[in-house]
Amino acid sequence: MKIRTSLAFLSISLVVFLDACTVQDHRPGPDLSCRVLTFTAIEKSSRSEIPYWQPLDETAQLDGKPVQIGTKYTEKYTYDEQNRLSQYYRNPTGNFSPTTLNYSYEPGLMKGGYSDIALNDQGLLADITTNTQVPTYYTYNAEGYLIRKETPGLVYIYTIVDGNLINEEVRTVPTQSKMVYEYEYDLTRPNLPNIAPQEGKTSKNLPTKLTTKNYDQSNDPFVHVYDYKYEYDENGRVKRRYFLETSVSVPYYRITDFTYTCR
Repeated sequence: MKIRTSLAFLSISLVVFLDACTVQDHRPGPDLSCRVLTFTAIEKSSRSEIPYWQPLDETAQLDGKPVQIGTKYTEKYTYDEQNRLSQYYRNPTGNFSPTTLNYSYEPGLMKGGYSDIALNDQGLLADITTNTQVPTYYTYNAEGYLIRKETPGLVYIYTIVDGNLINEEVRTVPTQSKMVYEYEYDLTRPNLPNIAPQEGKTSKNLPTKLTTKNYDQSNDPFVHVYDYKYEYDENGRVKRRYFLETSVSVPYYRITDFTYTCR
């Protein structure tokens, strides 16, 4: 299992200003005093998706209109005193069992989960060179940002400017086709908590826009633009992020709700 933003989103992954006249001008400033103990993300969608087949049993106001949405899964991240991931919990909708993975740390090692993970001198993922795993090579800068990753057939290049990832390029070595991810940010807002600190620092500011370009052996890329919109709690922290998924024939909303507990 990968526990990462990419964006993946993020994962990972993956966000735009709310209506400037009605929300952003009056939203509270962020509370920077919170040392996050737990961070919970509830993934939702306006489309009932395989394998969850979640019921669309909640009405949300998205882009000024009511939209029926349903919960796909809940993820909860717990951190230790050094802001390292100490527990990961995932509970999918449907006929699935929840997963809980616990982690502890020794010098050069992240123990627990599905298997122990080797760490480098920065406390970040070390190169994987064993015969039992896919060879993976990581390059970090002095500040702890991942700037390059190599796996068989793929090269990932990350461009960091002023603490933010602005460009991610994924090259397929045999064909030289590539995917490019370009990010824009709200420089007045801090980013969401880092859900995988062992993978390096994440951008310091809140993403507002993602543009993907799939070149696929062509100089004329397939382009998709995702504008991420936010709602905030009384402490100025993000409580909801949503965007319209437009890379499919029938666009639908993807929503994530967030909660926090502080130390």
